[in-house]
Amino acid sequence: HGYDEFWQLHNTYILAQTKSGVIIVDQHVAHERVIYEAIMKERVQSQRLLFPITLELSPEEQVVYEKTKHILEEMGIEFKEFSARTVVIDSLPVGFRINREEIAGLFGELIELGDLIQEKSKVAVVLACRGAIKAGQRLSTEEMQALIDQLFATGNPYTCPHGRPIVIKWTIEDLAHKFGRS
Repeated sequence: HGYDEFWQLHNTYILAQTKSGVIIVDQHVAHERVIYEAIMKERVQSQRLLFPITLELSPEEQVVYEKTKHILEEMGIEFKEFSARTVVIDSLPVGFRINREEIAGLFGELIELGDLIQEKSKVAVVLACRGAIKAGQRLSTEEMQALIDQLFATGNPYTCPHGRPIVIKWTIEDLAHKFGRS
């Protein structure tokens, strides 16, 4: 794609110079698209956690866990069960940027899916959103480059699984016009 220089704006947007101008990428929704497609194509590898995450589930979350456990395990999240409502997560998909709070909120968000909970694509959207780089996270140049490369290797780099735009393009002509140079 010929992106040779990258900048991060407010730790949220990645600017990349192109031959014809500049693209601006929302890092969160870009990573969301990358994770979503990896999950849907079953190209997810698991990574063992150094510090497994123990979750105490509410009765409602427990029901959702039972319903989605098999789907989540297919998606690279591995569980050990300790007691009726205590589960330990010891593996997550490679590349996930997720903390304890994010994981803890996962089942609450899955509850909101209601009957759609059996649909892999719906669960994948929730998981991708939770596991994606957040707005406000500082990225190295290498991380920005890797994310842009992964994004443009997906089938749909321009909209996220929720339908929001990921990339804005500005040509040199667009900029010239804005500066009254045309």
